[in-house]
Amino acid sequence: MNYSKIDYIKYIISLLIFGSIGILVKNINMPSSHIVLFRTIIASIFFILLFTFTKNKINLQDIQRNLFLLVLSGFALGINWVFLFEAYSYTSISIATLLYYFTPTLVIAISPLIFRDSFPLVKAICILLSTLGMTLVANINIFEISANAGIVYGLASAVGYTLLVIINKKISKIDGHNSTFVQMIVASLVLAIYVIFINGDSIQLPKNNFEISYLLILGVVHTGLACLLYFSAIAKLPTTNIAFLSYVDPISALFFAYIFLGESLNFYQIIGATLILGSSLFAQIKIK
Repeated sequence: MNYSKIDYIKYIISLLIFGSIGILVKNINMPSSHIVLFRTIIASIFFILLFTFTKNKINLQDIQRNLFLLVLSGFALGINWVFLFEAYSYTSISIATLLYYFTPTLVIAISPLIFRDSFPLVKAICILLSTLGMTLVANINIFEISANAGIVYGLASAVGYTLLVIINKKISKIDGHNSTFVQMIVASLVLAIYVIFINGDSIQLPKNNFEISYLLILGVVHTGLACLLYFSAIAKLPTTNIAFLSYVDPISALFFAYIFLGESLNFYQIIGATLILGSSLFAQIKIK
């Protein structure tokens, strides 16, 4: 595979952008479903402009071939983001992010059933260690119901992300720009239906210029641009390197939360974070 330092730089930049999402979301005083709705709409417009003014084009044939799976993955994407942003509302970015990164463990656990993968001893050990780490990070307190809600939402976002990963593994012969564009459109429609018809809400608009700016940055930079850099890089980089560097995202999220929001983890949560990220990383590299 032909790749260069530029591809590594693009991949790392995309992960750093993803890692700073929580900082923006914490500063937007809107329901999570509304934030995700605006995010997907803005990102969809970004991709439409991308297809219009660059050599990247919408491939209707590839989209039609994978339409059913793309619709399912778009639904999973919207649900995944809603739960993650909801978790930010009830608990710290650090804890929500670590629970969200329980996803690799869930994928490893489910893959033998879905893809008939082998299940060596290393997988079982990594799942046990990661689950122990998740328990330490969650630090459940029966007297703090709101904090427990954040834990539930964080784990629900991990389940949503797991579904997204599994569905995307079934999608074939379509580039990342086209698949992401369709997923954004579907997520926008699903969230609009949820907000307006199921939840019975009127769409809440941002209250000031700061919230408008944060939403635009979230949609354009943290979704459109980040996905553009991400997909153009992973198409060229070795799979093992992708797995190893992917942990720039959660680690940077913890770092940003500490620097900008003063969040920190206690000793046991640090051990839990190490178990989650370390065992997941080891499993991916060892298996590959």
